[in-house]
Amino acid sequence: MKSEHNAKDHLKFIEIWGLVHNNIRMFKYWIDKGELSIPETRLLRAFYLFKKNKKQECLELIKSKMSDDPFLEGVRFYLIGLTYNQFGHYHYAVENLEKSIAYFEESRELDFILNPLSLLAVVYCNRREEVKMAGILDKLKDLDPKTTLRKIQIQYSEFSYFYLSHQFEKAKRLYAQVTKENVPEFSSFKPYFMILLFMFHVREKNYNKCYELMAEYSELNEHVVKVNYIYNKALLDLLVHEKPLYVYASDFADFPELHHQLEVIKNLKVGDLEGAKNFWDRLSKHNPDLYQANFEYMGEESLFLQSLQRYHPSSGKLQIQAEELAKFSTNLLKLDYIFTHATIPMSQGDLIKLIWKEEISELGKTKLRRLIADYAKKYHKKIKSYQSTYQLDKKVS
Repeated sequence: MKSEHNAKDHLKFIEIWGLVHNNIRMFKYWIDKGELSIPETRLLRAFYLFKKNKKQECLELIKSKMSDDPFLEGVRFYLIGLTYNQFGHYHYAVENLEKSIAYFEESRELDFILNPLSLLAVVYCNRREEVKMAGILDKLKDLDPKTTLRKIQIQYSEFSYFYLSHQFEKAKRLYAQVTKENVPEFSSFKPYFMILLFMFHVREKNYNKCYELMAEYSELNEHVVKVNYIYNKALLDLLVHEKPLYVYASDFADFPELHHQLEVIKNLKVGDLEGAKNFWDRLSKHNPDLYQANFEYMGEESLFLQSLQRYHPSSGKLQIQAEELAKFSTNLLKLDYIFTHATIPMSQGDLIKLIWKEEISELGKTKLRRLIADYAKKYHKKIKSYQSTYQLDKKVS
């Protein structure tokens, strides 16, 4: 039989939990002090391990049920979902976060429930499921954030949604608002805001702004910051300055996917297709939907995709020559030529540049969407659209 939950039973636990965002030393002090119950102490210790990037140790500590209290079980499933999200195992993250939400609803813990809800929104962002993410965001907006930490969690979820739905202007306004408020709790979330802002500029191919953000980002004090900085700086230098790509597995011990991506690009650049395929196969085992056959990457516009387009010898972009496009009298014919020659998804920016010789803009995006709709109707073709990229579906067309 499950025990009754009273929010007052865990006031000290909740107070200590909040310290992790702005006073990790005091957080560790209270864990070691030993004044909490065994399940509470174990959950806090697992959270501490997660913050220290010891994800496997965190999971080992909480993989089994440790209490009949629905609140504590809600916390446990939240931590499991948090860890699986970091591992990139999004299906298991969703599964455990939904259990966490159910336990918090059972215990009527309507404040702490914001943790798994806001994280679930981020997981849906990672999975690029815009509709499901919008549904979670609606639930978050119905909650009353009682602390600045809770408010920032909701703001970050909203910022992630703007990123997923390509609403750059709204994202910039929200980021300006959050940075202006500059509450202490923002420091823990700043790396996550900044990396999404960086990705916005990658989409726009505004590499000067990317360098500015990376310089600021590198000064933040978190383990994941160092890894992201090394990864993104290497690809930026490669794309912008054609610098050699040096890859050290030790830099990515906890993030093998990033290491394997860099190895793919490094091998493609020097013409070692066999070596590139070896690392691509490892990526495919990790996520077969994202890394498909023949170096077809179904992810979003990123430095990795841009590098793949540049160095893969059968890149559709490399096969499409401006002088060939100039021979066609209409934009529909140009689009048909592009789609029939491209072997990888084409980004909005590249299509707009090839067809109209313009930089990407909202007006350009609107023109492109109309042109693609006309093309699909006139030529009876099906176009696969994914994360602002387009490709002819040759299985259907």
